[in-house]
Amino acid sequence: TGDIHSSWFNDIAFNPFDPTQYDPATGAGSRAVEFVTPAISSPFFTDPNTPTTIIQGLEQEILNSNPHTQYVDFENNGYLVLDIDNTRARGEWYHINTVRAETATQVLGAAVEVALGTNHGVMLA
Repeated sequence: TGDIHSSWFNDIAFNPFDPTQYDPATGAGSRAVEFVTPAISSPFFTDPNTPTTIIQGLEQEILNSNPHTQYVDFENNGYLVLDIDNTRARGEWYHINTVRAETATQVLGAAVEVALGTNHGVMLA
């Protein structure tokens, strides 16, 4: 998915808030996973003048209150490389430092791997 213009990784569980139905540590109860790609040039839906501390606070609140969310980044533009083979799916989020120059620098923001049959992501970076 990508319409939210930010980076996310989620386990998809019927009820991720019920510890008898989903365990975020092991992934037990996860039925699928979701990779969300950031936008190359469009901003996240916040005001671009919003202080970084507020955005980071919102990211942390989402992580703290949503056990199925393993990764979220609202600050950075970029792209997602999704590599799928017969043993796993691996997502790597690359973020760029600017959308105003052709020579933008990119950095690996995060990497997640989902092993065949597990329906649960493991953060690698």
